Order: sequence, then structure tokens, then C-alpha cells
Amino acid sequence: MTATHQLGKDFRLKISDGGGTPAFVTIAGEQKVSRKSSSDSIDTSSKDDGAYKTGTYGQKTIALAVNGITKIPDPGYTRLYEVQKLALPEVEVQIVNTITNEVVFQAVMGVGNFSDEYDQKTGATWSADLTLAAAPTIDIVPTGTGS
Repeated sequence: MTATHQLGKDFRLKISDGGGTPAFVTIAGEQKVSRKSSSDSIDTSSKDDGAYKTGTYGQKTIALAVNGITKIPDPGYTRLYEVQKLALPEVEVQIVNTITNEVVFQAVMGVGNFSDEYDQKTGATWSADLTLAAAPTIDIVPTGTGS
């Protein structure tokens, strides 16, 4: 079996347009999306375990950090900006392999820590953090780039 390299440029964050039957739109200008997972540590040790402490992991948090260069007009960026202003800033998102159209991650996520920057020497940029609002409906290992 030949290994297939995964290229970051082939994976994009898409955001639900909020319609009754949601369509997912790409946010133009995206530069990076990173996914981090962390779990609660659970101590399972007792006096019976002697010198060694034992443990396991419990509930998991998944967070996405995404950033890009602002390109307007852009329905994806506009939707992200509007969601982060809501009292309950939640939206369904996907991470999609754009070569195979495979959805590798999908979940309703809260949007926070939105930032936009207007530096004199660069294009206007934006960033946001997303965290799970519900368990993911899709969370799989990508199967390949199709190339």
C-alpha cells in the first residue's frame, strides 16, 4: 500500500448558511484551520495499586481555530461574522477534503473570540475559535486526497 500525503490546502472549513435545509459554504480567504482535542483526566488509582498511579480519560473537547484574509463579498465570512454576534453563537460547520468532497468532520459549534485586524502592511485578516456545542455527527480519518 502506497502512503498518500495529506495536504493542508485540500481541507477547508465550511459553514452552514442557516437555511431550513442547510447548504454549507466555504469561507473565502481561509489560511488555516486547526483542530485540537483534549480530554478530562480521570484518576482510577487506589491504595491497592501500590507505587503506580492509574488513570484513564473521560469526556472530550474538540476546538477549531480558523483564520484567513478578508475577501468581500463573501457569504461564508458574512455568516461567520453574523453568528459570532448572536446571544447563542452556534452554527454547524464541516471540514471537507476539497479533492474528494469527503466530509471528515461535522458538528454544531459555538463561535467565539472573533478577531479582525487591519494592519497597514498586510491584507485585512480575521480569526475565530470554535468549540463543540453538540457531539460531532462526523469525525473520521481522511481516506486520501484522490491524487
